[in-house]
Amino acid sequence: MQNLKIYIGQDIITLGEDKNNISYSPSEAEKIVTLLSFAGSTQGHNLSIPHIQNTPFRIYFEKENLTLFKKGQKNDEGFKFSFKEIDSLIKIIRGTLDSFRDKHTLEKKKK
Repeated sequence: MQNLKIYIGQDIITLGEDKNNISYSPSEAEKIVTLLSFAGSTQGHNLSIPHIQNTPFRIYFEKENLTLFKKGQKNDEGFKFSFKEIDSLIKIIRGTLDSFRDKHTLEKKKK
């Protein structure tokens, strides 16, 4: 997570790089946070399910690692992270949403 690349565009926010990323609109940020919070609560439990979802997002479980996908991404794509990084990832997503709002507020003031 130290070298996490963040791109805040006109209508989309992207975390990660190349094909191992996750892109979302500001309105989808809270869906990801809810999904990450639930995934974090499953740590240490022996789940019989391979994934959880909050449309259009899905998190797949792989022992200590997880992969966040958005509908349309392929199996080798997605944003990979560990259980230990969930809290940091939630803070980053909320921070990118704040940055997105600040950026657009400044752009409106310039006009």
